[in-house]
Amino acid sequence: MDRTSGVVLGGAILPACWDCGRVHPSVPVDQVVGLIDSVPLERAASLGIPGITGHRAVHVAGPVKGRTVLVQGGAGAVGACAIQWAHRAGARVDRNHSLDHSAGNCS
Repeated sequence: MDRTSGVVLGGAILPACWDCGRVHPSVPVDQVVGLIDSVPLERAASLGIPGITGHRAVHVAGPVKGRTVLVQGGAGAVGACAIQWAHRAGARVDRNHSLDHSAGNCS
């Protein structure tokens, strides 16, 4: 197992790159993450684009550690991923979405 990415030779992986939609992608090992056994492949397959988009939205302007990040549309797939990326990066996360009564602080 690779210590940084959790990739196991012959194991399931999830490409973490913008150009991963090709039919036969060739992705460097530092751009993939290993999947844990408890995540079904069907669920993992749905994470790619929202996860990458959420990551880009949070990190495009630089580090967010110690800052407050507002995620608009936090109930959607991209918003949910952005909330998790920001929280994991050490940001305080606020979000909003179409249901005003449930908007608020996530962390």
